Amino acid sequence: MRSSGIRLVSRADIASGLNGLSGFAAVIFFVSDEILLGSFFVMISILLDGLDGILARKYGALHGRGPQIDSVADTISFCVAPATALYSAFYVKSDPNSFLSVLTIISSSAIVFTGIVRLGEFTDSGYALDYFSGMPTPAAALTVISSILFFKEMLPFPLAGPLIGIIVSGLMVTSIGYPKMKGSLELLSAFIILYMAISFLATFSRISCALSWSAPAVGLGASAIYAIAGPFYQRFRG
Repeated sequence: MRSSGIRLVSRADIASGLNGLSGFAAVIFFVSDEILLGSFFVMISILLDGLDGILARKYGALHGRGPQIDSVADTISFCVAPATALYSAFYVKSDPNSFLSVLTIISSSAIVFTGIVRLGEFTDSGYALDYFSGMPTPAAALTVISSILFFKEMLPFPLAGPLIGIIVSGLMVTSIGYPKMKGSLELLSAFIILYMAISFLATFSRISCALSWSAPAVGLGASAIYAIAGPFYQRFRG
């Protein structure tokens, strides 16, 4: 007799489920034009995505479907959510035929499509590698979210957001090797994401926080370093 599915839910599965739920919350807020609050939930999803790996390594799994569950959650949080944010931020409803509107639709669609392809390959065999083949979806989501806030609020330049989304989409489906964050790099990454999450929530809540709007710049800078230097680091380490 097969065991009930709920009995096979592990600690890592719970973290993955919460990741997907947080990503769904982000989509809801992005659709409602609450970019900051949606961005907060994407940051929470990134933290939960890292946590499910830690829990899986520490407590093991009750089944072999962990990568599939993780990829379903990641599709919501790191493909659909950032694509929705990009559309919400840059699509010009009053001028749907404008170059910016068309580019935004192309970029948003590319993020979803290449993200799904990327996660499908990861689920098939990529999870067993000691590196990422192509930019991982959490890093892609961080890049897109940071670029949206930076080029919409800090340094208004609408075209940059969709263009960066297209670049990120291409990087996700390349065979370029990216390092998996471990040890001190993993802690540094978690600190950056947590700082950004707190900053977004503080800014949304109108709490006095002098560094609140530096978070997009920090996220975009960290993303650029990982996107450019990551492959060289992986090649050197490998």
